[in-house]
Amino acid sequence: MSFSSQLGFKQRLILKKYIKFSKKLRKKLIYNSPFLYPCTWYDNFSKSFLKNFYGKKNITILILKYTKEVLLIISILNYRLYSPNQLSRKYKKFCLTWIKKEDISNGKLINDRYLNVNKKENNLFLCLNLDKDFKNTKKSNLLVFTKSPFINFNTIANFFLLINFIFLELVKGKLIYSLNVYSFFAFLLFEKSKKILKKTNFDEVLMSYEGQPFQNLFIKNFKKQKIKTIGIIKSFQPFPIHLYKNANSPDKVYFADNLIKNHMVKNLEWKEKDFDKKFKYKLNNLKGKIVLPFSISNYDKIYNLIKNIYDKKLVKNFDKLTVKIHPNTPESLKQIELSEKIGELFKNKKYKNQPRILLAIGSTSVIIENIILGNKVIQIYEDEISECISHKFWPDVKVKKLFNNVIIYSKK
Repeated sequence: MSFSSQLGFKQRLILKKYIKFSKKLRKKLIYNSPFLYPCTWYDNFSKSFLKNFYGKKNITILILKYTKEVLLIISILNYRLYSPNQLSRKYKKFCLTWIKKEDISNGKLINDRYLNVNKKENNLFLCLNLDKDFKNTKKSNLLVFTKSPFINFNTIANFFLLINFIFLELVKGKLIYSLNVYSFFAFLLFEKSKKILKKTNFDEVLMSYEGQPFQNLFIKNFKKQKIKTIGIIKSFQPFPIHLYKNANSPDKVYFADNLIKNHMVKNLEWKEKDFDKKFKYKLNNLKGKIVLPFSISNYDKIYNLIKNIYDKKLVKNFDKLTVKIHPNTPESLKQIELSEKIGELFKNKKYKNQPRILLAIGSTSVIIENIILGNKVIQIYEDEISECISHKFWPDVKVKKLFNNVIIYSKK
């Protein structure tokens, strides 16, 4: 049995086990929980817990990750919600999205990174700020949830919300499932915004859907109000188990490519009727790049694997690739150092024409996007089950293992 066939068999078994587990939790009325958010692209508690389903259980690591994410609650106590002085009573859409400070000008959203809505529409945006700081200015239709640089009255108010959150989960007997930075972030965001949302009306809710706890909490409450929820899914990870259909998934999905839709219908318990229309989205063409992820656990290992590909001449035009550092990484100095080492290895050559190949590290949406675009994608992975593509799930993709921890993909 080939590597891809073995991998597909394991992934299907794990998916079946996990969905069965998630349904049991939801029957106990547990919704806002990292146990229901099987992350595959970031080394957090959810990813470590997912490994329980394929025999890589490590109690010590689980306890450490769980404790870390409980302590991280402290880091979000200084979040606050900025809102306009006046809001309309009626909007066409309520849009839940992310922003950076350069996306706003004169109180309006000028760069819509995720939703691509009509700027002429009367929409209300709830924006999660990705930057470390935010300058509050006059806003017309934007609610901005962001970190405050100082401890102030808002921090104290958030602390009391935390006490309330813990008390509620304790009374319901669900604290072990919900005492986590992701769950409290969802609770905090919802509590901060619900008073404002009660004063406004809108026809539908639009979001770039990732199955995150805060998204599911909002959807759960909007469904109670009979408000239509729409999730945009532009691309996703090689093993997108986090997008399994559940009671708190969007009513309808806008999708960027049939490859994505077919995968969700065949493997993630969605129905054809759940998909509304194709979403016009410009895919990130990263040909000619070595795409560094948000975080890397072992930089020396990554460099040695890249050097091995180069030395063995396994991929044509591999030395023409240039490094793209992750724009939001907290490890920028390490990534710059890695970029310089790779530049020295490739002798810093510059080429006019970029080859239609790229290298991605770990589980990233870059892989699927660039396969759709017709590029060859080399992947360096650590855990093949949660990070890699298999024929079983992606029949339109060719999979070839170069050596341990390195795979190359292309579209059939």
